[in-house]
Amino acid sequence: MASTKVDEQGQVPSRPYSAWNIFFQLEREWILQKKLGVVNSSLLSDDLFVATDPRYINSGRSRLPSRYQDLNLPSDWWITGKGRRRKRLHRKSHGKISFKELSSMISSAWVSADSETREFCYRLAAIGMLEYKNKKNSRMHRSTTPLVPASPDKKEAVVAVVVSEELNSNKSTSSPSPSSIASSQYCGPCQTVTPVTTSSSGDSPRMRELVGEYISRLQNKIVKANRQQRSIKLVDMDDDDIMKLWNESPANDDNSMASVVFDQLFYSPPPSRGDALEGDGYSSVDEMSCGRGM
Repeated sequence: MASTKVDEQGQVPSRPYSAWNIFFQLEREWILQKKLGVVNSSLLSDDLFVATDPRYINSGRSRLPSRYQDLNLPSDWWITGKGRRRKRLHRKSHGKISFKELSSMISSAWVSADSETREFCYRLAAIGMLEYKNKKNSRMHRSTTPLVPASPDKKEAVVAVVVSEELNSNKSTSSPSPSSIASSQYCGPCQTVTPVTTSSSGDSPRMRELVGEYISRLQNKIVKANRQQRSIKLVDMDDDDIMKLWNESPANDDNSMASVVFDQLFYSPPPSRGDALEGDGYSSVDEMSCGRGM
């Protein structure tokens, strides 16, 4: 669903998957394989996903939810902008279900998805966004401004903020403060996620302000989305047409709320006239740079 341009060659990095994109891929394979008995026989054993793949676990991604652990998935199903595209099974090849019917089933499954599945999808989406913003800023400022990468603890803390707020956004009508977000346990190389509190190491007033702004804007976005949900209609389109629309759409259509926080993790402009914030290692940032989207 994203372009295949490679950042190392000076091109635009591929946009990350959203939580919905991740869930759609997994649930689609679960329906085809478990309910309809359709398996993509073109996948060789070397092309199958394994939970011990270093590319997967070394980036902090956790194991699959129990519902999807025994599926036959492509080895790079979680990577955007895959260099080697595979031919996905369509109705004309398996004859089991149309895209419209499949989309309806996946939408219903998302509504009733358990907390394990939702947390997994939101976490992968948050990690993907962090990696995307890092690559994007590295490309934009490689020859002008030195970058200060975020520490693993701070990266995990921001991921925890995003996951917690996505999971709890529909349970509260007011914006919780960052200090109320509890620590979470994840499997994988980063077992413990440091809670974001006002006394956390490396925290700053600017970071708390950005996190609070992100939480408020995210909840407003969810309220608007809930109001518009009833008017959403399913469209029967081929997968290739959907991917074409995705690739040709401008990046600012994604309207990512998380970019407010992520921009501050990997890029700080040079300080100007003694405006650097005290004690947090961040330079002053004008409001335009803080509010820009992807």
